[in-house]
Amino acid sequence: MKQPEMALPRPNPPASPKTLTPRLAGPAVQTRRQPPDDDGTRAVAGPLGHIRLPAHEQSAARARHFVREILTPRFLQVCDDAVLLVSELITNSVRHSDSAHRPGETLTLTLREPISGTLRVAVTDAGSPVSEPRPRHDGDQEAEHGRGLLLVETIATRWGWYEGGANRTTWFELTLPATG
Repeated sequence: MKQPEMALPRPNPPASPKTLTPRLAGPAVQTRRQPPDDDGTRAVAGPLGHIRLPAHEQSAARARHFVREILTPRFLQVCDDAVLLVSELITNSVRHSDSAHRPGETLTLTLREPISGTLRVAVTDAGSPVSEPRPRHDGDQEAEHGRGLLLVETIATRWGWYEGGANRTTWFELTLPATG
């Protein structure tokens, strides 16, 4: 039986599905015309929480604190992984999107209530016309930078990104351990 999936948070401002360009990655992910789960036919998860952060590197620490606060103690099983992956996505948004180059620009971090044992986390930024999120498999293993999305790809159950209007949202999912 296929489990229902969760909807992605909409970028701010919302864009019509016609302007969205999805980019999905990770195990068992198929290319879609819209962001995953945004066709209106699946269960939609409510937000656990969201926060707007200034587009600078110090925001990674605030994001880690926010995620830990939201997920503890209810989702403690995935808290450390979520904190690590959020830190990577926030840092990538600051370093590689246009957010850090626009005065007053913010990043939005959203955590969604799990559906069928899957937690979804998303970071929305200003995007970039010259780069797109993709893991570096050819990077120097001793380099200081360049492994953030490789961690996301390895640890997350699924991950991907999509663009809507002037924004880009990068998201990941973590499967909660079965309780019993």
